Amino acid sequence: MTRAANVALLLTGFVAGQGSIFAAQTWLAAVGDLDLLAGFGTHYSFAILAIILVDGGAATILARHVAASVAGRQTDDQVWRLFFETTAFRLVMAAIVITCALVYVAAFAPSTFSRDFVLLALPGLAIWTANPIGLLDGRGASGLSGVTGAAAYTACGLGLVVAHAAPPALAGGIVGTAFSLGYVVTVTVQWLVLARHGVVPRWHGLSRAGLGRAFRDGIAMQLQFLPSQAPARVQLLLSAAYLGADTTALFVYVKQIVTGLALIVSFVLRAEFPGLVRTMLRPQAAPVRAAVTAQILTLSSAVGLTLLAAAAAVVLDVVPQLGRLGTVAWVLLAFAPTLLTAYLPILLSQGLAARGSFVGIAVAATVGAAANVATSWLLVGAWGILAFLAGEILSHAVALAIVVGLLKGSATSATSATAGCAANSVDAAGPARA
Repeated sequence: MTRAANVALLLTGFVAGQGSIFAAQTWLAAVGDLDLLAGFGTHYSFAILAIILVDGGAATILARHVAASVAGRQTDDQVWRLFFETTAFRLVMAAIVITCALVYVAAFAPSTFSRDFVLLALPGLAIWTANPIGLLDGRGASGLSGVTGAAAYTACGLGLVVAHAAPPALAGGIVGTAFSLGYVVTVTVQWLVLARHGVVPRWHGLSRAGLGRAFRDGIAMQLQFLPSQAPARVQLLLSAAYLGADTTALFVYVKQIVTGLALIVSFVLRAEFPGLVRTMLRPQAAPVRAAVTAQILTLSSAVGLTLLAAAAAVVLDVVPQLGRLGTVAWVLLAFAPTLLTAYLPILLSQGLAARGSFVGIAVAATVGAAANVATSWLLVGAWGILAFLAGEILSHAVALAIVVGLLKGSATSATSATAGCAANSVDAAGPARA
């Protein structure tokens, strides 16, 4: 599939999927059901974190190897062995997450909504261990994985509408069930799409070395993703503790807007990844420039959507007919720039991922996340919701500085290695004759 077709399908999936959740949340904000908006927003945020944990970064890892297979650098048999070894890691992660969730339900769940949502969302986590997104993305079909993934979000959007009309005691169970059904449909349809294109699983056994590599790469990817995901959840907890339910609902809604726009950029990012892999596999004297050039459409999308978010904030502020929604204007305007600042280190991290340098990405993400959490916690009492903005901007700047250094260092190492090989060739050939 062409890059344009992938982006178009990803955008279609976004509108049908994440768009449905956003529409439902907008409706809840307009009718004043802030309790359901805040409750769902908080629990859904942690459910998505669990999805990320269970996946273990397999989408990126598999996409990289599948892209290499398409380029003739690996065989299909190697890719299928890697898929099952990666799935073994995902099963272990799922077992850990489900165990922790059951402990939470038994000992810590503060409400019926929380208990029911968590219990009924667990089947969705289990089925996600078998998702084939990396197989689609690596074959240049990220659009198909995106549009088929819309079911997971659409189901939750519909669940919110039903939960609003149902008795409050049933709300958690309704949206938790919707969450699981959405992921069951998503994974099933994705495998059917692959089968229609002649891609069916082929068992080639597991190797101890392969399992070790899968767990090592998976943990490294977890260390990359978790730090970037943890601050948002910490901010939600800090908001609930210090700023109250109404402000938390406002924060959830604004973050949903920014996150939704960021997902659009991520679709472009995914569509450009196979080409980035091919670019970064070649020696690069200026890897930072090469990574940005190979993802120029992604950067342009981040800039454009940042401006769109700022314009939407202005509209919300000046149109009185929007009623309650006008209260989010200043918060959206403040957080709009974080869309662009977040994608600057992500762009360059993709360059490292294309080279398989997952540990370096994890270091940058971890240090940046620590700066975010510390800043948010220290300033929330005095700055309120703006403490979260300060934390995000600082974390993006720290991560960007680290990733730039790592990419430049990789160029220096490659240059030194090339020079060493050339020197060894001269030594082996002996002195030149006059």
